[in-house]
Amino acid sequence: MTARKSLTATRLEALGAGLDNWACVDAFCCWLAGTAWREGRVSDATILRWSRSDDLWWRRAAVVSTVPLNLKSRGGLGDTKRTLVICRTLIHDEEVMVQKAISWALRTLVPWNQKAVEAFLKEHSESISPLVRREVFRKLTTGKKN
Repeated sequence: MTARKSLTATRLEALGAGLDNWACVDAFCCWLAGTAWREGRVSDATILRWSRSDDLWWRRAAVVSTVPLNLKSRGGLGDTKRTLVICRTLIHDEEVMVQKAISWALRTLVPWNQKAVEAFLKEHSESISPLVRREVFRKLTTGKKN
């Protein structure tokens, strides 16, 4: 068994203890946590628990863990339901690092389900941060972030 395939929620949380910046969180989630979640070694309940953490980096980790569900280059096949559940859970989070992660998560979902992303933006138009609105709208209209 490869080391990556031996990852469980307990092992991931031990590895992730002390994550303290966006670069470490993003690498951790794109290469380990999100992949383990996509492959069924980490439960939806675990990621949802991270989304409710007092620690901003675990909240960001919950959102960034959706990226491997949706990026073809990470083996993603599109997972609208799980991506939007996590984004919805954190839509009111005021931390900019969490908001940037929501923008990234929604933008990676666009190629798989543009209509769902558009509906999400409309549903949350009053509460979504201007940063998320701007970046995701740009992705929807131009195909680019900037």
